[in-house]
Amino acid sequence: MISKEPLIKKSGLKGGGYYVEYRTDGSHLTIEVLRAVFEKGTLACNYTKIIQLEYKNNKIDGIVAEDLIRVSFQH
Repeated sequence: MISKEPLIKKSGLKGGGYYVEYRTDGSHLTIEVLRAVFEKGTLACNYTKIIQLEYKNNKIDGIVAEDLIRVSFQH
């Protein structure tokens, strides 16, 4: 795999992966992920900036987010 990225820093490198999804149309995967999260009651957002992560028992339990579309139109 190192031949795929010859300029990578090799010191301390323990492993790597090779991701080739860019060669296919991944939109169907995005739709399937969205369907799965909606089934679990999750909200999907676009053009959203995460401001802060909220933790409970050392796990992410929520977020504080900013809607970048609405903010961009406020003057």
